[in-house]
Amino acid sequence: MRKIVTLIFCAVVLSTAGSFKDKRDGQIYKTVKIGSQTWMAQNLNYAVDNGYGSWCYDNEYRNCKKYGRLYTYYAAMNACPAGWHLPSEYEWQELFEAVGGEQSANYVLRSKDDWYYNDGDRYKFKVLPAGSYNRMDGHMYQDGRDRWEFGYIRQWAIFRTSSSNVNYYFPGQYTNIVRDNYVDENAGTSVRCVKDY
Repeated sequence: MRKIVTLIFCAVVLSTAGSFKDKRDGQIYKTVKIGSQTWMAQNLNYAVDNGYGSWCYDNEYRNCKKYGRLYTYYAAMNACPAGWHLPSEYEWQELFEAVGGEQSANYVLRSKDDWYYNDGDRYKFKVLPAGSYNRMDGHMYQDGRDRWEFGYIRQWAIFRTSSSNVNYYFPGQYTNIVRDNYVDENAGTSVRCVKDY
């Protein structure tokens, strides 16, 4: 009688936690290495140009402490500290693939806080639903002025990429992450920095 031996190989993505001190303002950020990339495990909270082009949600400082700042595209491009950078869409895609794809990523990268659906922050990436700062109703009014508002805190997270027209949207439901090409460059969204190679 012959014995058949079956070997099963599983790809395991390890995450390693650490921290980093931003020399510009002394803030300490948690970091995490997932696959070959090292990311900040918190949203960036650096006021570029004394805060021009970035906001605390509802202009409340306590929201910056928890959720980080919401940045325009132009502010985001200059916000990461030396040795770190605003990730490209391909770097985000590499992260998503490392944790099982876009649907898995929207579940396993979330913080345990503020989300109805999460996987207990499996990778210590800690995505928080920080909301956004955007044009109200998406249009200009008759007086020619835009109306802007903060919205969707505890409902979604949107992250900038180094491409002006590409953002990644983590919806509140357990669905795929959405590659969004329609976020206004002047809108405020969250920023995560990734370490230079």
